[in-house]
Amino acid sequence: MEKVNHEINSHKLLANSNLVTPPIVAKQSNVINKSKYVFSSHAEFLSGYFAACASITTLFPLNKLIFRQILDGVSFRDAFLQLKKEGFRHAYRGLLPPLIQKSLSYSIMFGTQNEYSLWLHHLYNQSPAGSQNKINPNVVNNSITAIAGAMAGLTEAFLTPLERVQAVLQMNQYHHRFKHTWHVFYDVNKTYGFRELYRGLTVICLRNSLSNVVFFTSRAQFKNYFPKTTSSFKNMLYDFINGSLLGASISTVFYPLNVFKSHMQARIGGKFLTIREAFWLVYESRERNLGRLYKGVGSNFMRAIFAWGITNSAYEFSLNKLKHLKIRH
Repeated sequence: MEKVNHEINSHKLLANSNLVTPPIVAKQSNVINKSKYVFSSHAEFLSGYFAACASITTLFPLNKLIFRQILDGVSFRDAFLQLKKEGFRHAYRGLLPPLIQKSLSYSIMFGTQNEYSLWLHHLYNQSPAGSQNKINPNVVNNSITAIAGAMAGLTEAFLTPLERVQAVLQMNQYHHRFKHTWHVFYDVNKTYGFRELYRGLTVICLRNSLSNVVFFTSRAQFKNYFPKTTSSFKNMLYDFINGSLLGASISTVFYPLNVFKSHMQARIGGKFLTIREAFWLVYESRERNLGRLYKGVGSNFMRAIFAWGITNSAYEFSLNKLKHLKIRH
């Protein structure tokens, strides 16, 4: 009898313990879920920064040559002769703004895109549609990637003043007026106000968001077409080819937006041009020929092949190294 009573009491204790356990487990699971969505894109931010530094430093003279083609509507040869006449000491004039702007911009582009993606996935998983898996996962992933890319592009746009200063320093009519990057910032801000540094913001927002959507939604899919390999060199080569073809195609499609931006930022003071006004200004100046909106696109395509090839391969290389170091530690 005592044995029976002991077994009954044991079952009661076990039942009571089962009643207590679930709330504790649930509380622990909430803590775990929250920890999964803390800021976790450090490697992406750093890799974007390193990739931009490598690309901009290598290709700055070519970027400057293309800018002259865009602004003046001249041939590659004429733009090259302009730079040659100005001398080598002016070849890297204006490097600091794009170096700062692009390193920060690519850091923001890759880092925030990844962070926005994590955040949007978290929001979706918490929604009724996500918890019940009502939507095809591929559609969800592509949609979130596109939205995150557009948001990252808009976030990048706060760096417009650096792009603005770069445009001023690359124009030969301002060689004697402005000495260096900080002189442009100081003089323009003092004379015309901080708003002047954001000239061309609308077209930059449009360019950044649209190009990011295409880039991030296509990059991983294009990489799947390359052979699988464990070779570091082949991986870097495939990343270079992937980035160069994708980046060159995107920059060619959205090339006219850069033309409009350059003409918006070619002036200091006066009325701010809208995208529509910039279009008509360029269109009229190029004898109402739509094909001439693409003047310089060949040089831009070649530059983009190397720029985005270097950027993508350097980004993937840095990202793999940083994540490997994180795992080891």
